[in-house]
Amino acid sequence: MTIAFSVELSRRIHVRHRNVRMRFAWWSRGRVSEIHKDVPLVMQKTSPG
Repeated sequence: MTIAFSVELSRRIHVRHRNVRMRFAWWSRGRVSEIHKDVPLVMQKTSPG
């Protein structure tokens, strides 16, 4: 593996990772309200009795 190839590969991975992170941020922002709605159900399931 040449140095130039590894540099190019790491650069592509970095850019792709940044895009995924941004996309995940948007996705998680939309999911927060759904998770908050699910919290009471989870608490009821985990609580004894």
